[in-house]
Amino acid sequence: MAGVGFELRKLYEKEGVFNRLKAYVFSSVITVGPLCSCMLAVAAIQWMMIERGAHYNERELFFSGLVYAFVFSYIFHSAIGMLMTRTVSDMIYEQRYGEILPSVFGGLKILLPAAALGGGAFLIWSPLPVSYKLPLYINFMELIVIWHLTVYVSAIKRFKAVFYAFLTGMAVALAAAWGWLSWTNAPTAADMTLCLAGGWLITMLWLLGVVKESFRVRAQAPDFAWLQRARQYPSLIAAGLLGTLGLYSHQFVYWLTNGRWVQDAFLMTPEYDAAVFYAFLSITPTLVMFVVSLETNFYPKCREFYDSVLGQGSIADIESAHKDIGRMLTQELVLIMGIQLVCSIVAIALGIRLLPMVGFLSTQIETYTVLVMAFYAFVIYNVLSLVLLYFDDRKGVLALAGAFFAMIVVFSAGAALLQADPSFAVFCASSLSLLFALARLSYILKNLLYYTFSSQPLVMKQKGGITGETV
Repeated sequence: MAGVGFELRKLYEKEGVFNRLKAYVFSSVITVGPLCSCMLAVAAIQWMMIERGAHYNERELFFSGLVYAFVFSYIFHSAIGMLMTRTVSDMIYEQRYGEILPSVFGGLKILLPAAALGGGAFLIWSPLPVSYKLPLYINFMELIVIWHLTVYVSAIKRFKAVFYAFLTGMAVALAAAWGWLSWTNAPTAADMTLCLAGGWLITMLWLLGVVKESFRVRAQAPDFAWLQRARQYPSLIAAGLLGTLGLYSHQFVYWLTNGRWVQDAFLMTPEYDAAVFYAFLSITPTLVMFVVSLETNFYPKCREFYDSVLGQGSIADIESAHKDIGRMLTQELVLIMGIQLVCSIVAIALGIRLLPMVGFLSTQIETYTVLVMAFYAFVIYNVLSLVLLYFDDRKGVLALAGAFFAMIVVFSAGAALLQADPSFAVFCASSLSLLFALARLSYILKNLLYYTFSSQPLVMKQKGGITGETV
């Protein structure tokens, strides 16, 4: 999200409360606006189905199918998501703009066939009606493309267009759903899923148009040229995939041990899944704060340090920049952790008061409370992992992601043996991961000069020999 940070710094550098508030509002629109528009659209469609007397089974099928489409499309994309982010960042830094647009289509040529086979196999063997399978399959494939295109948001300057793409798409979906429900007296999950697919199509085409317009440079490389650079970062593939699997594996374990089948196709635990959904919303402040506070303040200090190194600055300049990084990072992390803690406490209080109004039982409230604190630890751990990537600590991030995934699976399995939901297992795994990430970041900061000067290779090795370029 460095591109977002660049735009925000222009707002953040202006003095006054209004400009600071404007920066936060802008960040909110970019980071959580698309997600919120999607959730509101799904909730609105569910409400309309209730108003039109849709059967409970149809509403449950609609929600379950979308959960599977969202989760598994994101998992498919996570296999190359972090890798693509790093590769595109390198292209922009090295001003190889002619390779960016081909990489968009090259990534899709890898993702779409794999997703088509996986999603197709699932739907073929599921006992769902064809009238529902086809729109659900379309939704799944559209989400794959949308996740992929959002990687390029950091390189796009028309951020409002990205938000409008989601807003317009969801508005179209709602209008289509309202029109269809006004005409029929028997709304089905297939109908509503098809309406949502129409909205995703608008969003997907809009995003694609924005990306193509932003990189209107004549292609200078084949679609898979980026793979040559991507071979330098195999750890990012594993780190991205393990991190995503860790985020959802507690639900997978609970589905397998305590789930029930929806239409003999989707294994779910509706009570726990609902608590997860609402608890996850509590981390929204950190998603905003990371973009506004950390990137607009920390990124310039980080760039100043490496400019001092690459610009042959004096030892005193490098040492001063090194200390500035530590001070700024400490201040921003303390600020983010403090604000998120306050927001989490407020989320717990509001949940205790409001969630019973939407049917939550006392046991679900308890689960929700534990999950809010679990996701507090998770989102701070995730922020620390992203900071470590600023220092190119790919091995450390991979180790953290692997540990997080392993702990989530083991602790969730232990909770299943005790016949308990895995909320406390998520809390334990996230808290331990947060401690490990803090320790790793502290170690990297203390030894940043070593990692900058001594741990780098003296020459770049490529296929066919040594380039002779110093690093």
